[in-house]
Amino acid sequence: MHKYVLLAALVAAFHSAFAQEAATWSTYFESEEVKISVGTSDCYYPEKGINNRYLLFKIENLSSEPVTISYDIDRSYNGKQLVPDNNGFEFSIPAQSSVESDCSDLKDGLHLFSKMLNASAKSTLSGFELSNMVINGKNVVR
Repeated sequence: MHKYVLLAALVAAFHSAFAQEAATWSTYFESEEVKISVGTSDCYYPEKGINNRYLLFKIENLSSEPVTISYDIDRSYNGKQLVPDNNGFEFSIPAQSSVESDCSDLKDGLHLFSKMLNASAKSTLSGFELSNMVINGKNVVR
Protein backbone atom coordinates (compact mmCIF):
# COMPACT_ATOMS: atom_id res chain seq x y z
CA MET A 1 0.00 0.00 0.00
CA HIS A 2 2.78 2.43 0.89
CA LYS A 3 4.38 1.67 -2.46
CA TYR A 4 1.30 2.91 -4.27
CA VAL A 5 1.01 6.06 -2.16
CA LEU A 6 4.69 6.83 -2.79
CA LEU A 7 4.25 6.16 -6.52
CA ALA A 8 1.20 8.48 -6.65
CA ALA A 9 3.15 11.21 -4.81
CA LEU A 10 6.07 10.88 -7.24
CA VAL A 11 3.77 11.06 -10.26
CA ALA A 12 2.04 14.16 -8.84
CA ALA A 13 5.39 15.85 -8.13
CA PHE A 14 6.67 15.00 -11.63
CA HIS A 15 3.46 16.31 -13.20
CA SER A 16 3.55 19.61 -11.28
CA ALA A 17 7.23 20.13 -12.10
CA PHE A 18 6.69 19.74 -15.82
CA ALA A 19 3.10 20.92 -16.30
CA GLN A 20 3.96 24.59 -16.19
CA GLU A 21 1.35 26.99 -17.48
CA ALA A 22 2.33 27.97 -21.03
CA ALA A 23 2.53 31.66 -21.81
CA THR A 24 -0.15 33.25 -23.95
CA TRP A 25 1.70 35.72 -26.18
CA SER A 26 0.63 39.24 -27.13
CA THR A 27 2.55 41.60 -29.39
CA TYR A 28 4.59 44.26 -27.61
CA PHE A 29 6.51 45.62 -30.63
CA GLU A 30 6.65 44.77 -34.34
CA SER A 31 8.70 46.04 -37.27
CA GLU A 32 9.59 44.61 -40.66
CA GLU A 33 12.53 42.79 -39.04
CA VAL A 34 11.41 41.64 -35.60
CA LYS A 35 8.35 40.94 -33.50
CA ILE A 36 8.58 41.04 -29.71
CA SER A 37 5.81 39.26 -27.85
CA VAL A 38 5.13 39.22 -24.12
CA GLY A 39 3.31 36.68 -22.01
CA THR A 40 2.93 35.66 -18.39
CA SER A 41 3.56 32.22 -17.02
CA ASP A 42 3.16 30.70 -13.58
CA CYS A 43 6.29 28.67 -12.89
CA TYR A 44 6.33 25.96 -10.24
CA TYR A 45 9.58 24.59 -8.84
CA PRO A 46 8.45 22.14 -6.12
CA GLU A 47 12.00 21.00 -5.35
CA LYS A 48 12.81 24.58 -4.30
CA GLY A 49 9.38 25.44 -2.89
CA ILE A 50 9.06 28.29 -5.41
CA ASN A 51 5.86 29.27 -7.20
CA ASN A 52 6.34 32.53 -9.11
CA ARG A 53 4.72 34.41 -11.96
CA TYR A 54 7.07 35.71 -14.65
CA LEU A 55 6.68 38.03 -17.60
CA LEU A 56 8.30 36.25 -20.55
CA PHE A 57 9.57 37.65 -23.84
CA LYS A 58 9.76 36.06 -27.28
CA ILE A 59 11.71 37.76 -30.08
CA GLU A 60 11.05 36.55 -33.62
CA ASN A 61 13.24 37.39 -36.60
CA LEU A 62 10.75 38.07 -39.42
CA SER A 63 13.41 38.65 -42.07
CA SER A 64 15.45 36.35 -44.29
CA GLU A 65 18.69 37.74 -42.81
CA PRO A 66 20.19 37.40 -39.31
CA VAL A 67 19.12 40.15 -36.90
CA THR A 68 20.86 41.64 -33.87
CA ILE A 69 18.70 43.37 -31.28
CA SER A 70 19.65 45.06 -28.03
CA TYR A 71 17.70 46.91 -25.36
CA ASP A 72 17.57 47.94 -21.72
CA ILE A 73 14.71 47.02 -19.41
CA ASP A 74 13.01 49.67 -17.27
CA ARG A 75 10.63 48.25 -14.68
CA SER A 76 8.55 49.25 -11.70
CA TYR A 77 7.31 47.26 -8.75
CA ASN A 78 4.38 48.41 -6.62
CA GLY A 79 4.24 51.63 -8.66
CA LYS A 80 7.86 52.62 -7.96
CA GLN A 81 10.33 52.64 -10.83
CA LEU A 82 13.58 50.84 -10.14
CA VAL A 83 16.89 52.21 -11.28
CA PRO A 84 16.88 51.38 -15.02
CA ASP A 85 18.79 48.28 -16.03
CA ASN A 86 21.30 49.90 -18.39
CA ASN A 87 23.50 46.82 -18.74
CA GLY A 88 21.81 46.10 -22.03
CA PHE A 89 20.73 42.78 -23.39
CA GLU A 90 21.73 41.70 -26.88
CA PHE A 91 20.53 38.80 -29.00
CA SER A 92 21.65 37.60 -32.43
CA ILE A 93 18.81 35.74 -34.07
CA PRO A 94 19.23 33.69 -37.26
CA ALA A 95 16.87 34.31 -40.17
CA GLN A 96 13.27 33.19 -39.66
CA SER A 97 13.86 31.94 -36.10
CA SER A 98 13.23 33.14 -32.57
CA VAL A 99 14.51 33.25 -29.00
CA GLU A 100 12.27 33.05 -25.97
CA SER A 101 12.17 32.29 -22.30
CA ASP A 102 10.03 29.73 -20.51
CA CYS A 103 9.77 28.23 -17.04
CA SER A 104 12.45 25.66 -17.75
CA ASP A 105 14.88 28.27 -19.11
CA LEU A 106 14.54 31.79 -17.72
CA LYS A 107 17.05 33.51 -20.01
CA ASP A 108 18.54 36.84 -18.91
CA GLY A 109 16.86 39.71 -20.71
CA LEU A 110 13.91 37.55 -21.75
CA HIS A 111 12.03 37.41 -18.45
CA LEU A 112 10.97 39.59 -15.54
CA PHE A 113 9.88 38.48 -12.10
CA SER A 114 6.24 39.46 -11.68
CA LYS A 115 5.22 38.17 -8.24
CA MET A 116 5.34 35.27 -5.80
CA LEU A 117 2.26 33.07 -5.95
CA ASN A 118 2.77 30.91 -2.86
CA ALA A 119 3.41 33.73 -0.36
CA SER A 120 2.12 37.15 0.43
CA ALA A 121 3.50 39.20 -2.43
CA LYS A 122 5.64 42.03 -1.19
CA SER A 123 6.64 43.09 -4.68
CA THR A 124 4.47 42.94 -7.78
CA LEU A 125 5.52 44.06 -11.23
CA SER A 126 3.46 47.14 -12.07
CA GLY A 127 5.08 48.20 -15.34
CA PHE A 128 7.98 47.73 -17.74
CA GLU A 129 9.45 49.15 -20.93
CA LEU A 130 12.13 47.97 -23.32
CA SER A 131 14.18 51.13 -23.85
CA ASN A 132 17.20 52.10 -25.93
CA MET A 133 16.21 49.47 -28.48
CA VAL A 134 18.64 48.99 -31.35
CA ILE A 135 17.96 46.64 -34.28
CA ASN A 136 20.87 45.92 -36.63
CA GLY A 137 22.70 49.04 -35.45
CA LYS A 138 19.71 51.40 -35.87
CA ASN A 139 17.99 53.07 -32.93
CA VAL A 140 14.29 52.28 -32.77
CA VAL A 141 12.01 55.19 -31.99
CA ARG A 142 8.75 54.11 -30.41
